Amino acid sequence: DIMGLINEFEETFERGNKVFVFGNGGCAGVAQQMASAFIGRFKSGKPSRPVISLSSDASLITALCNDYGFENIYKKQVEVYVKEGDLVI
Repeated sequence: DIMGLINEFEETFERGNKVFVFGNGGCAGVAQQMASAFIGRFKSGKPSRPVISLSSDASLITALCNDYGFENIYKKQVEVYVKEGDLVI
């Protein structure tokens, strides 16, 4: 449910953690837009929030795909970037 997800975001930020988002195809673009909206907070006056898209780096994604297979392109990034308490969507 959407309210549960909003609460998860708020709790993650309150702990000082980050949110990682990713997607495939068009959803990769949605993940990128979501991250930019939380960082930019376009004229809202609200503080930026640490939301990071794992779909943004084409060079990294294609290298991981080549070396580890498409099914592992996000797994490898999560292993490196995500810390305890972070939220992955």
